[in-house]
Amino acid sequence: MTSDADDRLKQPHQDVGRPYGDDPLLSLGKAALPYRDALIWAAEHLNRAARTGASASGRAAQVWLRLRDPQPGDLVVESGTHWRGDVQDRMKGLGRLIIKRREWRHTDQQWAQLDTGGAQRPTDLAWYVQYGPRDVCRWTDCTFWVVPIDDSAEPLKW
Repeated sequence: MTSDADDRLKQPHQDVGRPYGDDPLLSLGKAALPYRDALIWAAEHLNRAARTGASASGRAAQVWLRLRDPQPGDLVVESGTHWRGDVQDRMKGLGRLIIKRREWRHTDQQWAQLDTGGAQRPTDLAWYVQYGPRDVCRWTDCTFWVVPIDDSAEPLKW
């Protein structure tokens, strides 16, 4: 049996879109790879440096909380991305957060085809990150950090 709240859940990838198509930080060109890796590296080291904020007060605590609380539109990096050697995995781990939401784990079609034996339909906390001009990745069981950048600065030219 599902609740009314469950009935309003979206299916995976439903109504996500790709709102950041012209963002130069989402370039997947060969020339952009070193810059993407540098942003991942910088985010990792900033996160390590800000860890003292977890137990501190004042500005350090504010920085720590902000880094750990990505909002739609933020440039984000998945916390395990810097450990991955595969370029494709690293590329998917850095991008703009589109939305974070609770949704069904399976599409309606997938769920109908499964022999569930009457089991309750599972949900996921899904993070949708646009990592390229037309590329969106759905993440679950993950942790994202904010990569603080100044969006008002001159656009990058890679």
